[in-house]
Amino acid sequence: MSETLDRRGFLKIGAAAGGAVVLAACAPELKPSPERERQSRIEFGFNTRFYTSPNEQLLHLDRFKTTCDQLAALQIPWIRFPLWDWDIKPESLPKYDEAIDYAKSKGLKVFLVTNVDKLSADPRKIDQLTRKTRRQYELLGRRWGDKVDYWQIFNEGDDHLDDNYNRNPGFPFPPGYLERRRFFFKTAVDTLRQAVGEEHGVEAKVTTNVSKWVGADAGVNPEEVVYFDAVCGFVNPGGAITKPCGDLNSITLDLYPDLDPNEILDLPRQVSYFSTRYGVGEQDGKKDVIVAELGLPERSTRAHAKDWDPIHQAASIIASIRSLNSGPVKPRLVFPHEYIDTKAREENSHEGSFGIMYADGTPKESFEPVIREMWRIQDQP
Repeated sequence: MSETLDRRGFLKIGAAAGGAVVLAACAPELKPSPERERQSRIEFGFNTRFYTSPNEQLLHLDRFKTTCDQLAALQIPWIRFPLWDWDIKPESLPKYDEAIDYAKSKGLKVFLVTNVDKLSADPRKIDQLTRKTRRQYELLGRRWGDKVDYWQIFNEGDDHLDDNYNRNPGFPFPPGYLERRRFFFKTAVDTLRQAVGEEHGVEAKVTTNVSKWVGADAGVNPEEVVYFDAVCGFVNPGGAITKPCGDLNSITLDLYPDLDPNEILDLPRQVSYFSTRYGVGEQDGKKDVIVAELGLPERSTRAHAKDWDPIHQAASIIASIRSLNSGPVKPRLVFPHEYIDTKAREENSHEGSFGIMYADGTPKESFEPVIREMWRIQDQP
C-alpha cells in the first residue's frame, strides 16, 4: 500500500465493502445540543498494539509502522497503544523508541498506556514497589516526555486487580484496594511530571480509565465514581467533591455499548456526568473526557452476540460516535477499538476481532463507513 495515498485514494482498498457504506442509515443522526460549544470537534485516533518477541507473526513492529503510515494517510491524528510492563527492560525499550519515533515522524500524536507490574497487597513489599514505580516513571518521563502527548497510568483499575490483572476486584472493592491504587498512582504521576518537566520543560498530561461494558456497567455506576474519587485522592470516595482533581488532566472511559440503543443514546449523559463531577476548579467547570476505547467484536462466543459481523460492528461504532457528538459536553478524544484484529480469522476469537481490519491487513466491511464517519465529525466547522 502506497504511503502517498490521500484520503480518497486510500479508501479504494475498501471498495470490496460494497454496500457497507449504507450503514450510516443504521445509526441515528441526533440533533446537536446548542450547549456543545466547549470544543469545536472531537479528535479521533485508533487503538493498536505490538509485541517485541522475535517470534511474533502478526503484531510486530513493522505492522505497527504500517498502521502509522495508514493513519497518517487517512488524516487520523492520534494513535493509542500499550507499553507492556514486561517490556520495561533494556533489550525491549529500543523497540518502543523506534515505534514512538516512527509515529511522531508521521505526524501522529501518541497516547501511551502504562502500568506497574504486579503490585502487591503485602505491606512488606510497599517500599520495594514504591522504588520500582519511581524508577519506572522517572525512566519513561525522561526518555519520552517530549514525544508522548498523553500518558495513561494503569488500565481499568475498577475491573482489574493490581496484583492480578486477570481477576476482577469486585465491588465494594476489597479492603485497602483503593488506598493502594491511590498511593501508587500518586507516586507514578508525581514522578512522571517531575521527570518530564525537568528533562523537557513541558507538562505531562495524565489520565486513567474505567471499563464500561453494557453487559456489566450500563449507565453511571458507583464503582466507577468511587474509583475515580480514590485516584483523585478524595477522602470520601463517592461523596460530594469540593476541590479539583489536579492529578488527572482528563477522565477516561472505555465504552462498549454493544448494539443496545438505550445505552448508545445515554452516552452523552455519561460523558457530561463525569465531566461535571470532576470539573471543580476547571475554568468552565468541566473536566476533559476521553473515550479511550469504543468498539464491538465482529465475532463473538456470547449467546446474544454470536451472529455479529462487520456490519453490526460499524453500526455500533457509528451510532455511538454520533451520540457522543450530540451531547452538551463532547469528549476531547475518541479512539475506536481497534484498528486491526489481534488474532487471525481462523482462530475465531472474540477478543481478537475488534479491529476494522483483519489481522492480515484486509479491510472489513466496517472499515470504510467508520472512517467516513470520523472524517465527517472531524471536518465539521
